[in-house]
Amino acid sequence: MRTFSILAFFCSALLLTGCDLSEDDATSTVTSGVYIANAGAFGNANSSLTVFNPQTEALQTLPPAGQAGFPSYIQSILVDDTGQLFVVFGETATIDIYDTESNERVGQIADIPNPRYIAVDGDRAYVSSQDFGADPSDLDVVDLTTSTVIDSVDVPGTPEDVEVIGSQVVVALGGFNSGTSVGIINANDLSVQTVDVGCTGPRALVRDADDEIIVFCTGVNTGDPATSVPGGIRVLDPDAGTVSDAVDLSTQIASASFGQHVSYSPAAEEAYALLADGRVLRYNTASNQVDTQLNVTGDRPGAVGYDARNELLYVGRLSAASPFDESGTVTVHERGGAAIDTIEAGIAPTHIDFSLNTR
Repeated sequence: MRTFSILAFFCSALLLTGCDLSEDDATSTVTSGVYIANAGAFGNANSSLTVFNPQTEALQTLPPAGQAGFPSYIQSILVDDTGQLFVVFGETATIDIYDTESNERVGQIADIPNPRYIAVDGDRAYVSSQDFGADPSDLDVVDLTTSTVIDSVDVPGTPEDVEVIGSQVVVALGGFNSGTSVGIINANDLSVQTVDVGCTGPRALVRDADDEIIVFCTGVNTGDPATSVPGGIRVLDPDAGTVSDAVDLSTQIASASFGQHVSYSPAAEEAYALLADGRVLRYNTASNQVDTQLNVTGDRPGAVGYDARNELLYVGRLSAASPFDESGTVTVHERGGAAIDTIEAGIAPTHIDFSLNTR
């Protein structure tokens, strides 16, 4: 149920200059879509995408009405710089490619065992693959002109998030809140260097405007304060393979959906991390400091995203009664954390990203 009109919020913010969201302004970039990946549950074929247009407040669900859901749970999504949406499916070992202008599927990458995250660099994509069979986990290289896997390299640990910086591909190796390492892969010869970042469970990565890699470690909650380990944040220089700055947290970084833990807003130069106590941590990547921890009360969050152009925070929430069987919601918050709206989502909101449009 809507508690507040986002469109009205835009109008109040623009009161002094008028509110004409249809006005053509060739120099302005607007958020054209909020993409919410609803993971669904393993084996239930009940995953979906919720697409919210903040300009019109229109909602679209993919797959279309009449279909129960995609045939696989969703691991993650990515909207790249060209406006293509990549939807990573675990069970079907596929990544669907959508055009965000039409929200139509335009391609598919296949045959990647349990793909987890994707990073795009021009006509190449790099996909972390968690293979729990006889073969080790690896990083797969995809030629996006043909949507085919052209190479792969084995990596230690359990690979999670991926970022590309120049000729280097950085992979977080701390899946299941374990390990303390990230991998740095040379994109030219696929040689692998591992770096111990000194915190438990490196799972999320952010490439900032200074070409640093910010590593977010989840820590681990054993249920016993004496043996639990809090999360941490590390600033990695990928060229030197060294940690240049560190922040130790007082609690774990945790996602109720087991999906997205951290999101990055390049326009704001801020990263947002879900904390185990239900708060959202805001980290300034320009100063490499924690800015604040926002109280966003409600059901435990499983996804997060910040729309810097409208200064709105989106928090995905799973159903408290039956998290992987009943539809969840996305609450919308002002920058300071106050809730202003609720968007109906699908089962287990697990990842949030944004499409942009210049007009």
